[in-house]
Amino acid sequence: MGTVTDSAGALVPGASLRIVNLRTALERKTVTNETGEYRAPALPAGSYMIEAGAPGFRTEVIRQATLEVNQTARIDVTLTPGAVTESVEVEAIIPLLNTDTAALGQVIDTQRILEMPLNGRQFLELALLVPGVNGGNGGPQSGTSSLFQRPGQDSSLSVSGGRAQNNNFLLDGTINTDGDVNAYVLSPSVEAIQEFKVETGNYSAEFGRSSSGQINIVTKSGGNDFHGSVFHFLRNSALDARPFNNPNELPKFRFNQFGGTLGGPIRKDSTFFFVNYEGQRVVQGQSRILAVPLPAQRDGVFVRPIFDPDTLRQEGDRRVRSPFPGNAIPTTRHDPIARRMLAELVPLPNLPGATNNLLDTRNQRQRNNQSSGRIDQRILQNGFLFGRYTVSNETGFVPSGLPGSGTVSNVRGQHLTLSETHAFSPTVVNELKLGYARLRLERLSENAFKRDVVTELGIPGVQFGGPQVWGIPSITIPGYSTIGDDNFFLPMRLRNNTYQLINTLSWNRGSHNLRIGGEFRRFQFNIIQIFTPRGDFRFNANYTNQFAGSVAGDTTGDALASFLLGLPNQQRRTIGTANAYLRQSAWAGFIQDDWKATRHLTVNFGLRYEYTSPFADKFDRLSNVSFQGIPTLNDVVGQNVIGQVPVPIVLAGRDGTPRGLTAPDRNNWAPRLGLAWRPAGSNRWVVRAGAGIFYGAQDGEHYGRTSINLPFVQSDIQSADAFIPEIRGIGFLDAPQIGGTPLRQVFVGIDENLRTPYSQQWSLAVQRQHSATMAVEAAYVGSVSHKLDTRNAYNDAIPGPGSLDTRRFHQLMLLPDVSGLPAGLLPAPVVGREVFAGTIENQVNRVSANYHGLQTKMEQRLRRGMSFSVSYTWAKAISDGNSYRRQGFQGELAQSFLNVSERALTGFDMRHRFVTNFLYQIPVCSTPDACGSAALHRLLGGWQVNGILQAQSGFPFTVLMANATANNGRATRANVVAGVSPYLDSSERSAARWFNGSAFSAPAPFTLGNSGVNAMIGPGLWSLDSSLFKNTALAEDVNLQFRAEFFNTLNHPNLARPNSLVGSPQFGTVTGQSVPPRQIQFALKLLF
Repeated sequence: MGTVTDSAGALVPGASLRIVNLRTALERKTVTNETGEYRAPALPAGSYMIEAGAPGFRTEVIRQATLEVNQTARIDVTLTPGAVTESVEVEAIIPLLNTDTAALGQVIDTQRILEMPLNGRQFLELALLVPGVNGGNGGPQSGTSSLFQRPGQDSSLSVSGGRAQNNNFLLDGTINTDGDVNAYVLSPSVEAIQEFKVETGNYSAEFGRSSSGQINIVTKSGGNDFHGSVFHFLRNSALDARPFNNPNELPKFRFNQFGGTLGGPIRKDSTFFFVNYEGQRVVQGQSRILAVPLPAQRDGVFVRPIFDPDTLRQEGDRRVRSPFPGNAIPTTRHDPIARRMLAELVPLPNLPGATNNLLDTRNQRQRNNQSSGRIDQRILQNGFLFGRYTVSNETGFVPSGLPGSGTVSNVRGQHLTLSETHAFSPTVVNELKLGYARLRLERLSENAFKRDVVTELGIPGVQFGGPQVWGIPSITIPGYSTIGDDNFFLPMRLRNNTYQLINTLSWNRGSHNLRIGGEFRRFQFNIIQIFTPRGDFRFNANYTNQFAGSVAGDTTGDALASFLLGLPNQQRRTIGTANAYLRQSAWAGFIQDDWKATRHLTVNFGLRYEYTSPFADKFDRLSNVSFQGIPTLNDVVGQNVIGQVPVPIVLAGRDGTPRGLTAPDRNNWAPRLGLAWRPAGSNRWVVRAGAGIFYGAQDGEHYGRTSINLPFVQSDIQSADAFIPEIRGIGFLDAPQIGGTPLRQVFVGIDENLRTPYSQQWSLAVQRQHSATMAVEAAYVGSVSHKLDTRNAYNDAIPGPGSLDTRRFHQLMLLPDVSGLPAGLLPAPVVGREVFAGTIENQVNRVSANYHGLQTKMEQRLRRGMSFSVSYTWAKAISDGNSYRRQGFQGELAQSFLNVSERALTGFDMRHRFVTNFLYQIPVCSTPDACGSAALHRLLGGWQVNGILQAQSGFPFTVLMANATANNGRATRANVVAGVSPYLDSSERSAARWFNGSAFSAPAPFTLGNSGVNAMIGPGLWSLDSSLFKNTALAEDVNLQFRAEFFNTLNHPNLARPNSLVGSPQFGTVTGQSVPPRQIQFALKLLF
């Protein structure tokens, strides 16, 4: 867009403009309106030639003007009197000022994507170059095992104080966000990305589904010339530095990434293609020290006395047992399953000693292949069509437990975009986009589909689900390493599909530029997960020890002896499969009017409406807890009502319960307003202000977890008497209820009035262009967020001694009427077992947050071989609760059912962050003439240095007790010692003592500590990543590039968060690094 004037500054209405894409020759024609304004909406990002002319004026030709993704670029044209056949040429224009919108954000261009040093070569690392963006606290979004994470959950970007789960990812304008956990579906190869933009605030009404940041990627396309590359990047641990506190040899690490790209014409000026392939192979060594029984112990011979549990008798006022003669358990007493497990599944020691005697050196492996193809097609003079398909396949293996156990993962991400743009006239343009994203994920035991260990061993009553659940049962024996596979998250199979249709009409009418559009989105979330499918068996020494005070001498026994006898003190299984087939539909409509109120003032009006249906299961296989009319503990504080209020379980789609468990949220109106003002007489200054409402999204994992509840899935936990072995043998025989703790059910629910989270945002920015290639900007950004999600444990125990279950407010769960439900939806009942309420976790919208920040940046585009950008953010983010993934909230609520204020810094609060990146083409022998010969130029010229320097303050953290002394089922916060400061002077701080631990003490037993959430600040960070390139021209359009890249170049020891557990031997000390020691990567690229 822009204004056409004559040399005297008068407006020129009716001027003709021709805008041509320099890569594809795509052409758009338009004319100026009565105020001399022109617009060419819906152009793809790229470089353009602009021709402007009018009767009585010479033709103005701008040879190259750059348009970035989601940019409203102002290119003003000045015509000089003369004949139309005469022309005036301007070489290049790079619009640096945002003159017409209030939106905040930054584009990461092709050069930075391809030439900045990236450890791991993931594009999202470069989003940290944008002011207002930080990397979150603690890495992954999920607080669960890394084996359970989806792709993209390792992204924890906080954008202008927002939660990472509220970001939205777009790939070529269509959704790349998986609605399960609101992370990206796939990460495109950096070699296939043209550029991407991080929208950090006050973006237009055409963007939704996010109350935080929008990350929009544009992929490369072909053109009229053939271009391509071949590349190979590699890393080897032999080149890496050691941590500051670990002089030992580093585990083996091998990283290889290789591939190529090719783009060009299929038919000149009409049809173009671009393809790429990238492969990645990673081998990461591990040295794990494990503990396994000695050969004699496998035969039942122990050093310490082992007492026979079958000789229990009463002698006077004492209960006593007799020892096994010679501390040896006769082989006739050995449980056959236990003996076979030791022989077949537990390796012999390979190190000396009775403990820590097995070295496991299995490697962690990852194999990834990604490919992408794109076709661009010109349709007559006024239409443009493109389609792109990207697929990524990743397999991996992570060893766990003893050798023979581990996790195999298979992840396949797919993304498809089809887009058609048609110009009906110079002032009316329509864009139609179709998007499809699919995520397929499997996490399986290493033995799945290979070896049916449970059947081989003859363990009864477990393993429901066929070959996919094959594997090794989980055996816990204190003093020894766990036998078996991950028995909670495996197996898991996920199939998610997202379909999207978007249509946007752009209409220039007078001084108004209208964009009117709508969107439909359909999400399918399909997951099958089987918990503890192979059984979980736990042993202790209680059945093979002597009762304290009975006889003199050793009374401890051995948990391994209890295992050999086949006497578990507890065993667990899950009956039923957690199947969720969730469906969700979403509609949105918007209108955006960018009104040129005066020659120097643009007003942005926007209104968006979003409706997203609650997730509903295809077979209504969801259940919830209903608190309608049911008091919570907070309602009856001071009354003796423990256990007196039962909790009803309700079923989706029955007895008035909605199919989606929650009521629809239909009032999500999102108005937006922006101003962009250029002071009269100045083309170098812009003042921008904006405000708006932005709605986020609820993710499917909330709803999917309700499929693991009663009556569809039952947790069977059998706990025997503490000293009398009531469970005989390893396995479940469905015998009548044994003694000990009755069956307790953990229940996951959703607030029946769950609502969509949203943020109210505002900003004021001042921008100045210093030169044709440099601009600076300073912005104040503020927001208040409402209805953010968290997970409340409504059935927490009140602090006190003894069993948690005796202190829970809700004791009984009222089972629903299941008559009429298909038998296939219900598991077999657990015979003779009563169901009581355990922990009840409910998803609720009760959290609020606010953010205030100063975001500044300076950007220098390439000039004389140098380009750089610098950004600094000074900000504060506060919240009164954590997300259910612990995002932004490090630590525990004091007691989740209490409506007390937990207002504190968020876990991703970062007070100061400075980051700069630079690229410098060294002007030594830069041309053959400068070197005296082409040979010397190839040898000595073509050097380039690049780098990213970042420095930031630390993240907050909470001081907790090493042991949960409140005994309420949650971590316990420490007490603050009055008058003692926890902070140390910078000269006193070190890895051995980061803060003053004397400022904290243990609260009295069974009480809550009084220290605050996130009251302490961890170590800051500064790190330089750099690279050195040598470019060698092999031919006119062929270049060989050698790269050496250094991550944490200066090997600065950036300290990780200190141990914050009172009572831990490491309390107050730092034992790790937040940034790895220096790592080196080499690469070779052939560019043509």
